[in-house]
Amino acid sequence: MVLNFTLPLSRAIDVSTQELDVQVYDNTYFIDISWKDPSTVMLSPDVSGKCRTTLETPSPSQEILDYANSLGIDEQGDDDLGAHFSQKVSIHCE
Repeated sequence: MVLNFTLPLSRAIDVSTQELDVQVYDNTYFIDISWKDPSTVMLSPDVSGKCRTTLETPSPSQEILDYANSLGIDEQGDDDLGAHFSQKVSIHCE
């Protein structure tokens, strides 16, 4: 299944002065939401010429893997557990 969606921001961010990192995960249930490759991350036309993206593949530590595997079917991990398993897109603009 392929889903396309737009992520509007609740407030404007000046990405010329700071990098923007995006991670998509559910902290209550495992679901794999991933980009196939960096070219599938698309920016709006008004910034695509000024910005570039990088895609980082997760590499959770053995400690995190052991912790996740220790959780029972009715247990929930820490709020940021999903972040260890999700890709990260970084947006750099000039």
